[in-house]
Amino acid sequence: MRVLLTFILICGTFISRSLAHTSYIVALRRNETFNSFRTFDLTFPSSQQVTPLIIKSYSFGKFNAFTGNFTKETVENLKSSPLVWSITPDIILRSFSIQTQEDAPKHLARLSRTKRMRPGKSYPYLYDDQFTGKRVNAYVIDSGVEIGHPQFQGRARTGKDFSNEGPGDQSGHGTHIAGLIGSYTYGSSKGVEMIDVKAINSKGFTTLSSIIAALEFSANHRLRSRRMGVANLSMGAKRNAMINRAVDEAFNTGLVVVAAAGNSNINACLNSPGSSKSAITVSAIDDYNDDIASFSNWGECVDLLASGTYVKSLDRKNIHKANVLSGTSVSAAIVTGLVSNLLSQGAGPNEIKNKLIEMSTKDRIPELSLFLKQKTPNRIAHGIGSIHEDTKDDYDDYTRV
Repeated sequence: MRVLLTFILICGTFISRSLAHTSYIVALRRNETFNSFRTFDLTFPSSQQVTPLIIKSYSFGKFNAFTGNFTKETVENLKSSPLVWSITPDIILRSFSIQTQEDAPKHLARLSRTKRMRPGKSYPYLYDDQFTGKRVNAYVIDSGVEIGHPQFQGRARTGKDFSNEGPGDQSGHGTHIAGLIGSYTYGSSKGVEMIDVKAINSKGFTTLSSIIAALEFSANHRLRSRRMGVANLSMGAKRNAMINRAVDEAFNTGLVVVAAAGNSNINACLNSPGSSKSAITVSAIDDYNDDIASFSNWGECVDLLASGTYVKSLDRKNIHKANVLSGTSVSAAIVTGLVSNLLSQGAGPNEIKNKLIEMSTKDRIPELSLFLKQKTPNRIAHGIGSIHEDTKDDYDDYTRV
C-alpha cells in the first residue's frame, strides 16, 4: 500500500508571504555583538531606534543576529550601519510530498560494501562496537522526534521546540530521520544520543529564523554538555548567505553539520545550507544499481552520496512497523550516524569530512549516471568494514546486524 507523506527536504523554492516582506534577520559583523549594536542604536533619536522593534536575538560562536518586523525605511537605515553584515527576509520554507512502500533496500548493508548489492540478496552491516557514537550528541533539526520509541533505547532526549507546537513529531519525518541516525535496528550509529530540536511544524513549514535558532541552541548546548556533536539538517532554500554563515559559525564552535543536498535535480551549489563549505553535503543514490537518484541534487558542493531511495526506518505511530521514505534527507541522516561513530572514535570536527571522503567507496557510480551532472564526486559513503563475496565471514572484530 502506498501512502503520501509530507516531509521536509532541501529545496530550491520558498513561499513568499506578507510576513516575509516585513520580518527580517539582521546579522552583525563578526567583531560585533548584540550589546554593541544596542549601544550604537542608543546614539540615535528614539524615533529612529531599532532595538524596540527587535523580536529575538541569536548568538553562537561569532554569529550574532536579530529578528524583527521592520519598515523598508528601517531596513535601508540598517543596511548603511557599519555594524551590520547582512540583512535578509525571514523566508518561509516549503515541504514536498513523497511516496512510501512496505519493502525497502538494505541501506545499512550498503555502508559495508565496496561493490553493488544484488537484488533479492541480503547482506550484513558491519560496525566496530567500541565506537558506536557513545557520549556524542546528534542534534536532529527536523519535525520532532518520538523520543519514547523503544528503538531509541532511552537515548533520545527533548531539546527545544522552535515550531511553537510543543515537543513530539506529528508528521513522522523527524522520527524517521532520527531512526536512521541512531535507532537499534535502522541506525548507522548504535550508541549516539539524539537531541530533538524541533524546527518544523506539522504542516511541513519552517522559517529561516527558526533554523538559525535551532543552530544556536545546538551549538551552545553542545558546548555546555562538553561532548562532541553533529547536527543533521534536512531543510533549506535557494542559496542564502545568512544560512551558510550560520552553518559556518556553528561549525567553528565545534559542531559538525551534515546537510541534505536537495531533491530538485539541480546543482547543489544553488541551495543552502548544502552550499556551505563547512557542511558535509550528501546526495542520494539508488543502492540497487548505485545510480544517482533521479531527484537528487548534484555537483561540486556534494561531498558524499548515500542510500536515498525507499529507505526503511521508524514509524512514529506504530512501534512494530517500519516506514519507508526517499530523499537526500535520509541520505544525510545515514551519514550523520557515521559522523557520530567517528567522533566517538576520537576524530576531531575538522577531520571528519576528510575522513569520510577517505573511507568512501570510489568510482562505483556508473558513468552514464554522472552524465550532465558535472563535477559530482564519485564517492559513496562507507562504514568501518567492507564485505567481499569471498571474505564476508572473516570479520570477528566487528559486530553484525
